[in-house]
Amino acid sequence: MRTRTRSIGIRTAAFVWPVIVLGIASVSAQETSQTGETAKAIKELTGEVRSLRAVIERTSESQLQGQILGLYLNLQQNRVVQANSRLDIVRRELEGLGNRAREITQQAAGIEAALPQETDPVKRRQLEDEQKGNKMESERNAAQEQQVRNREAEAYQAAQTEEARWTELISRLEQLLKK
Repeated sequence: MRTRTRSIGIRTAAFVWPVIVLGIASVSAQETSQTGETAKAIKELTGEVRSLRAVIERTSESQLQGQILGLYLNLQQNRVVQANSRLDIVRRELEGLGNRAREITQQAAGIEAALPQETDPVKRRQLEDEQKGNKMESERNAAQEQQVRNREAEAYQAAQTEEARWTELISRLEQLLKK
């Protein structure tokens, strides 16, 4: 019985060993094939990751540029508002001087009309003094009005410059958004 069991064991071993060797060879071939596919997949994934990274970097760059440009726009908008406010203030001052010039002219006309009719020398002298004072005030007002007109021209130019910068920044933002 022992011999027979040994004979069966040897035959089984003779049959099993080639199957095991073929199985190992098959597994080894599959591993080599899978290793090649895995390497290819890793290479493709690495390429995808690099592409995504580049896209994210460009997006981050554009986003940062947009945020910075937005801050510039906000600051520039404030500058435009301030420049226009200064221009409005100067124009109101100029309007006030114009109104004062009209008042002085009306007063001068009243004095001119009253002067020939006044016969009392004291009152006549007062009217003549008022006329001289009125003339001096008119000259001061005209000089002040000229200064304010110069300031108005400067304020207008400053407002135009700030609005041009505002427009330029908007154009740059639109170009950035088109990218």
